[in-house]
Amino acid sequence: MAHQGNPEHNENFCCMICLDLLKDPVTLHCGHNYCNNCIEKYWDEKKLSETYSCPLCRRSNRSRPNLAKNTLLADAIELLGKSQAAPKLGSSSGREVSDSRARTECKTYEKIEKNVCSNHKDEQMKLFCRTHQTCICSLCSVEEHKGDDIVSAKSERTEKQREIHSNLQEIQQKIKDREEDIKMLQQEMGTINASAEKAVRRSSEIFAELINLLKKRSSDVKQQIRKQQKAAESQINEYKARLETEISELRGREEELQQLSRTDDHVQFIHRFSLLGKPDKATDSLKFKETPPCYFMDLIASVAEAGGKLKRFVHEETTKTSAMETELNVVMSPAEPKTRADFLQRSRPVSLNPNTAHRKLLLSLGNKRVTRANKFISPLHPDRFTEWAQALSTESFTGCCYWEVKWTGRVTVAVATRRMSRTGRQSEFGSNTESWALECYRDCFVFGHDGVKTCVSGPQSSTVGVYLDHTAGSLFFFSVSDSMELLHRVQTTFTQPLHAGLWVGVCDGSKICPCGSKPLQ
Repeated sequence: MAHQGNPEHNENFCCMICLDLLKDPVTLHCGHNYCNNCIEKYWDEKKLSETYSCPLCRRSNRSRPNLAKNTLLADAIELLGKSQAAPKLGSSSGREVSDSRARTECKTYEKIEKNVCSNHKDEQMKLFCRTHQTCICSLCSVEEHKGDDIVSAKSERTEKQREIHSNLQEIQQKIKDREEDIKMLQQEMGTINASAEKAVRRSSEIFAELINLLKKRSSDVKQQIRKQQKAAESQINEYKARLETEISELRGREEELQQLSRTDDHVQFIHRFSLLGKPDKATDSLKFKETPPCYFMDLIASVAEAGGKLKRFVHEETTKTSAMETELNVVMSPAEPKTRADFLQRSRPVSLNPNTAHRKLLLSLGNKRVTRANKFISPLHPDRFTEWAQALSTESFTGCCYWEVKWTGRVTVAVATRRMSRTGRQSEFGSNTESWALECYRDCFVFGHDGVKTCVSGPQSSTVGVYLDHTAGSLFFFSVSDSMELLHRVQTTFTQPLHAGLWVGVCDGSKICPCGSKPLQ
């Protein structure tokens, strides 16, 4: 035990998940040691994989290992504690500077639930640091956060409560708008049905005069009208179902926000509020023609014209009607954006999810800026990318949305599903079927999907715009400067919600821009 006083030696008795001295130590087959509770919780949270792996070396087992306490190691830690006040990793006897940051970012859910400061264990967190967007205690305010913009948790909750009130008003207005859209759809369906019945009756009258020659043609026209009527009804029902689904989702969001607003605990309120994310921007309201169209009139006119001519021309004229199809444009879809101002109307706030960011990525500016460090700065997490220095957004997208990324050096701007792999070489954006990526170099662009990469030509700029129309299966990448130039377009079918993604090269960085109406600087 000659090395008990050596801080570097004490690190050998530390768990690399909680960064603290081992408690009830267990040893995996690979030889690495962890706290029993830490490794069990790590495996419980790792839902993306069907294997149970070591967080450090990734050696995995298909079945969950039966863990047994390492009594020899436990006795050694007990002796270490008796010989000295066992220093924790990152204390004054060890690597204070590098590990203090790791300790700060390694707060557990249990400590958050109790509102206890992780740095000052006897202090309650009653303050909020706006500079670093985190809850702190009174001792933190005069130590690590000295000079920061600090307010009480109650004051910050008041600000967030205003945001909730604004969001509730917006959601309630959207619900009202969608209900009005459904009423208009129902009225339109009535017009279509009435027009269809009128067309059937009129066509029957016309063909009744030519029963001997046109009996079969009359039946054909009836079937054609009914087919178009059913197609129009199907279209109406589809739009109605979409709106009802959106209303249901908005009501769910409304209930979630109302429950949050009734939370008494300020810190819990702020913590749960940060997990909510912004609501998806709804699709534009449906637009209808001011004057209801006279459906099927083209077909009726053609039949009437045929009936008014001489019988010797009847066969020739009615043949034309058999090939005529009348399209019913029930709903006018929103026009595809053309200018940057049009795209900005569909802009969405985007922030990166810290739990997905590689351990060498540093997030800042409310998780909107990302840079790459030379060492690990984050604890292990089952959602975190382990092979590539990349991260996914907190928000997921299913409708029409637009965002921009400012970049320097070399980055990859991507969209991906949440279920894409977090480990292995194929977890790189663009190297699998779950992601679409634009690699940005100083002199060129490269698009990648499912391991296939294609050089893309286009003007160079420090800003890339991404426009997603999830329903239409369209994805666009733009070079944004004084104008917008299309770099690449993807046309496919998206079956899962998509997340924004970023990969950052060494010493490079990028920022997801808060899109606004002002031109780029």
